Amino acid sequence: AHAGSARASEALSELKETKRWVFVLRKNGVRVEKRGADATDERAAFAVKATVEIAVPACEVAAILLTRDYDIIRRFNPTIVDGKDLEWRDRRRERTTYILTKPVFPLAPRDFVCSVRHERLPSGAELIINEPTTHREAPPRRGKVRATLRGLHLVQPLGPNRCLYTCVHEIDPAGRAPRALVNWFALRRPLQYMVALRELAGEMHRGRDAVASRGSRRWMSWMRISQNLGVQQDEPK
Repeated sequence: AHAGSARASEALSELKETKRWVFVLRKNGVRVEKRGADATDERAAFAVKATVEIAVPACEVAAILLTRDYDIIRRFNPTIVDGKDLEWRDRRRERTTYILTKPVFPLAPRDFVCSVRHERLPSGAELIINEPTTHREAPPRRGKVRATLRGLHLVQPLGPNRCLYTCVHEIDPAGRAPRALVNWFALRRPLQYMVALRELAGEMHRGRDAVASRGSRRWMSWMRISQNLGVQQDEPK
């Protein structure tokens, strides 16, 4: 992992561990698993892991996950209403962020304060670590329930234009949210999230290619014009 980062080493060890995970489903190229004290108990708390291959460079997928444009964020995670960065640290590799999410009837809306750290590993993989935290500028608010979110995101390059994305989420909704309802959403949301992210990444990548292609055509056209002008200037001699 990144030199000196014990958190990155710990996160990678957790992501590589496979024994405690129980298979849930595989659909549309997405694999979903869960882990808990009793992963067979539908009413017990558990973590969820999802993996998907994306035909886009790893750095571009990481850039989408790290974007501060909430219009883009809502395209792959529509549960997000809004957010605000409260503080940046370590040469902008780590930030504290406030996040507000949509309410799920009949529950009150949930909000979160997270520490978000990004590290680029020597292998070329991109690692993002989300951990619950607190901040003086984001105290609990009336009418909202302060929940906690822990997450790991690893984007591993499989080639110049392909990567494997793995994410682990562990959410405590707090309040009076029925655990059975929380778990129902927790197991179904990753499939939608992964498919939406894969489609968005592909769309944005194709858009960059189109812009680059237009730029290349303009450059080639300019070169041809320049060459022609050069020939015309040389002829009178």
